[in-house]
Amino acid sequence: MKDWPLNLRESMLMERICSHGIGHPDPDSLAWMERNGREGYGVHGCDGCCSGKRYATQADVEAAAAAVVKEPVPFEKLCANCSMREGTMLWSGEMGAMMALRMMGSLPKWCELCIAREQLKHAKKSADTIPELEKKIEEMMVAEEK
Repeated sequence: MKDWPLNLRESMLMERICSHGIGHPDPDSLAWMERNGREGYGVHGCDGCCSGKRYATQADVEAAAAAVVKEPVPFEKLCANCSMREGTMLWSGEMGAMMALRMMGSLPKWCELCIAREQLKHAKKSADTIPELEKKIEEMMVAEEK
């Protein structure tokens, strides 16, 4: 396997591509992932090459060989928050204000998933203030009527 071409997956796992086009986890990369608490990355669409026992059907091998291996995302373009996906947007979550601008400047960018998660967090936090604001408005309206 050590001479097979490498591919960096979005999960940051390095895999080795066998002659049939199947990605097999690189043993060193897999060991690093497991040492760092990232379990389950050894499961893959194996054709048996990494174990030396071929057991995939010819159709499986042809389908895998036809699959396109995605170009790895350069490190400097990874999400500044999770480093797992391409960062395409800027994120600013200051005092409840949200700003997500696509591809602007050289500031660190976040992936859309991380931004959506942060937007949800801010929305939930803002939603918690609704009862208090409604009460304040009611009190102000009552005071204004006097």
